[in-house]
Amino acid sequence: MKLTVQPGDTLTHLTREALKKGSQLEQGADLSFSSLFNRIQTVAKTNQIANPDLIYPGQVIDFAPIMGRKHSAPLASLALSEPSQGQPGAIRTYAISDATEQESSHRVLERTLERAVAKGYLPQAELPEARRRILDMAKEHRFMPDDFARVALIESDGFNPKATNGSCHGVIQFCDGPDRGAASVGFGAEPKKILSMSVVDQLELVDKYFGDTQLKSYMPASLDALYLTVLYPAARDERQMHTALPIPGPQASVLHVGGINKNPITRASIRKGLMENASLRLNQFALEKARNDLAAAKLKESKPQQVSSSAQVLAELNASNQVSRYFPATQLFGAIDRPATADVFAARERM
Repeated sequence: MKLTVQPGDTLTHLTREALKKGSQLEQGADLSFSSLFNRIQTVAKTNQIANPDLIYPGQVIDFAPIMGRKHSAPLASLALSEPSQGQPGAIRTYAISDATEQESSHRVLERTLERAVAKGYLPQAELPEARRRILDMAKEHRFMPDDFARVALIESDGFNPKATNGSCHGVIQFCDGPDRGAASVGFGAEPKKILSMSVVDQLELVDKYFGDTQLKSYMPASLDALYLTVLYPAARDERQMHTALPIPGPQASVLHVGGINKNPITRASIRKGLMENASLRLNQFALEKARNDLAAAKLKESKPQQVSSSAQVLAELNASNQVSRYFPATQLFGAIDRPATADVFAARERM
């Protein structure tokens, strides 16, 4: 079975649709987090998609490799098609929550946590515990850890525990008012007290909130379902990708169709907006880190020379074969080798 990518589609969504259309799910069965993740990796590898988070409208994806049998993988582990050393053809199996003290395989999450430490949102000593809690929540409530990072990047600039707009507070913006986020986690009377809590402690509130809003019933939660749980849970009842959602008031422009506030918000525009926002913020972070490292290296070599523009940073990284040090080889945060990307950063630098 082959499907053509439409605007707003993700590989997660298309994989679920392909399995449903191909009757590969048992009647009434739910697709587990681990089972879905495994199928996404298989589809990406077969179609030579280097980055499962980077697909394009018009792209044709073949789902035949996952259509051969009824699927139901155990939640305890997921199998990635990677030969084990010394055992050609063997499948190496990884537990979902193995990575607690060390970096996980979820690169968007890892880069977002690294960025949170660099910005002072999260103490370095608390990073392993924050990671563990996020991975445990992902397993419990059936969502992708990288998607949670994307939600945090737009809600609180990536795990800023003191983020507030006056009426909503914390890492996922628990809002004031009856039957809203702050009240759901026990802070209805004094919602601003959430701002005095650490990232780790606020993640405990997030876990409670996801349970209260029954996120698990949407398992495995897509990126848009996860975000709607945070933004406006009632809108989750609308399942069509391009239908206007009943979300009151203007939101961040990137969430609206075409990035224009007067346009409606749809599931497709939410997916597109969250992906673009995460890509931009994480690429900017990587470029700033590279810029600082290059400047320090030049100073150490007694060659003080300002490395200012993004284009210059990228050129120097390419010249020294260091691109993969700052940007994943899979181009997880965007196609940085494209001139248009450098133009975007340059334009923002002129602002």
